[in-house]
Amino acid sequence: MTRLPDSKVKQAILHPEREVRYVAIKYFSDSFSNDTGVMPVVIDAIEKYGWEHSYSIVGCASSLPQTDETIHWALNELSRGINKADMDQVNYFYNLSRVLAGADPGMLLQHKAEIMESGGLSADFKKNNMKRIDMLSWDGDVCWNALEDFCNVNKTKRYINEVNLGYAFQIIEALSRVGERYCDRIVSRLAEEIKDFENNPTKWMTPLIVALAGKMRLTSAVPLIIEKLKIDSDFLAEECMFALSRIGTDSVIEAVSDVFSDTDSHFRSYASGIFRRIHSDLSVKRSLAFLEKEEDYGIRTMLGMALLNNFAYDGLEIVRKLIIDEIYEPFITDLQEDLIIACTIMEERIPEYEEWKEAVGQRRAKAEERKRNFFGKLPRSGRDEGVDYHTSGDTTQNDQKTHTIFRDAPKIGRNEPCPCGSGKKYKKCCLGKA
Repeated sequence: MTRLPDSKVKQAILHPEREVRYVAIKYFSDSFSNDTGVMPVVIDAIEKYGWEHSYSIVGCASSLPQTDETIHWALNELSRGINKADMDQVNYFYNLSRVLAGADPGMLLQHKAEIMESGGLSADFKKNNMKRIDMLSWDGDVCWNALEDFCNVNKTKRYINEVNLGYAFQIIEALSRVGERYCDRIVSRLAEEIKDFENNPTKWMTPLIVALAGKMRLTSAVPLIIEKLKIDSDFLAEECMFALSRIGTDSVIEAVSDVFSDTDSHFRSYASGIFRRIHSDLSVKRSLAFLEKEEDYGIRTMLGMALLNNFAYDGLEIVRKLIIDEIYEPFITDLQEDLIIACTIMEERIPEYEEWKEAVGQRRAKAEERKRNFFGKLPRSGRDEGVDYHTSGDTTQNDQKTHTIFRDAPKIGRNEPCPCGSGKKYKKCCLGKA
């Protein structure tokens, strides 16, 4: 057996340690799992261990597929009274909103009255999700026209925080429902070459079409998406990584592997993210092979993450050696913590398990203290009754532009841990949403 079975990972969602629960949920959310049985286990974990400190768990679960029952649960949770001075509780409500924002609008339609009457949802959130429900009636022509208009209107914009990408991804969501009629058009658009990013609507159209192909799991688009991944654009590259991961087949792994060794670190870093998100024996095999030859510490780290996120048995000793020999990049991730959590979930033990687990616990405690200090510096007005802590509601899965929850917060370094509790660096998490 190369990897831990999905059923065992799902059991870890009920583990007593919150960090272990988070990683187990992330295994399913990162891979764009269609398993509707995951969210009920998440709910069981929240009810077992308490909702008050479960905001990161709910946030990680926000991209999981929902059912009528789980949507009803989220709406019921939003009826709780919370202490607005407690940022964990505030963020719990925020992430419950994200759960609804990631749900199929066809399901939300059945709960339209509950959504509109919910006191736990902001007016902006309600407005934006009513828009998603209204877009259920859009046909293909309306969707394409809206997408063209969006890209043309924003052709002079250079940065993602200058445009309303939440709305753009709502268009993509609507278009994906009728997209089978437009497969040839999608492939044709992906074949277009981006010659100039200045004043060019294609710079927005291309990553959005990539996202559309991924949402439709369009296998014929794979070679073209891989070519787009070679372009040095972070927004485009992320959408390529997400799209290929969502398509999620071994043929994607093979196609990426065919060019991996001949590409630059930009491509290899995002390709490693694909190996991390597509959970298969082939992902493990290719990650092991590339890691053996890789000299870049950053890529080594990401390939090590791919092995651990696949819960690959052969990866444990290899990642352990990366840590002992100090031949990885610690600014990308705490590989020691990742390894300890993987060992815990897999019920495997390395010689340093207890020692490293204690060290990881000490670092977590310091991180929690930094988070408390960060939130403690918030002005009193930011915690008073009546302040709307929720997002605007533009919280589709790949949304890059949302309103920050907190106002006048102290600045955080780009490479510091994000205070939201995701475990990512600030620049790779909430900085882009602020």
